[in-house]
Amino acid sequence: MTHMESGERRITPEELKALNSDPEFRTAFESDPELNRLEQLKYDERAEFLLFAGILHYHFAIGKIPIGVLTPAKWSFLYFAENAYTRRNASAGIADMDLFLYILSHSLQNLTCALHEIPAKASGYTAASGLSPEEVHEGILRIIRGAFLPLEMLPQQPGKNDEDVRYDGEWLVRIASLAARESGCSIEYCKFTMSLGEICTIFVDHQRRNADPDYAIQIRRRSDMETSRKIMKRTRDLQIEFLSKKERT
Repeated sequence: MTHMESGERRITPEELKALNSDPEFRTAFESDPELNRLEQLKYDERAEFLLFAGILHYHFAIGKIPIGVLTPAKWSFLYFAENAYTRRNASAGIADMDLFLYILSHSLQNLTCALHEIPAKASGYTAASGLSPEEVHEGILRIIRGAFLPLEMLPQQPGKNDEDVRYDGEWLVRIASLAARESGCSIEYCKFTMSLGEICTIFVDHQRRNADPDYAIQIRRRSDMETSRKIMKRTRDLQIEFLSKKERT
């Protein structure tokens, strides 16, 4: 049997050409959540470095704004502040960028203002970075990608996705407690100082050692070749689905 399964619908060169020039198909292709997820599984050197930098507590900057590591406490704080970056598929605006930069550049334990005053204090941070909003946005996305990068080693579970996660107080205490048991550090250190990337790495290692063997054996890095094969299959599935829909109308 070839790479094309027996009985699978073939796509002619003419159909392929028509698909590539069809705006409706291009929109469906570019916005497909599964393709976007698979693309993110490819090796990302910058995200890997940001994960590494967070684990070693390197401080760096977004433009002119010096920032510290993204910790579990800061991520949970941003979640409670309804920051768009903690919400799946939410559109981030300047206020979201301002708050993200402000929180990453300050210690939560040493804030000198009331919580309701923070948005006003954060206002203008994006402009002060000296970068365009687009550049700040990309910088923030890279930080988040680096922090959660270890979780991409976990196999997908049907019916579960990022929307199932609430980054609330229970989540914060649960992951900090796990990290404290595994590392020997205090819970306070794991909440306020340990990077979120290190926490996620510890969680993945814990899963690998303690999960059901059939699940644990699937916890691994995905090669780019394996990911590319899945992308090709998903692309073909979208093409066939789109053509079949056209044929029925």
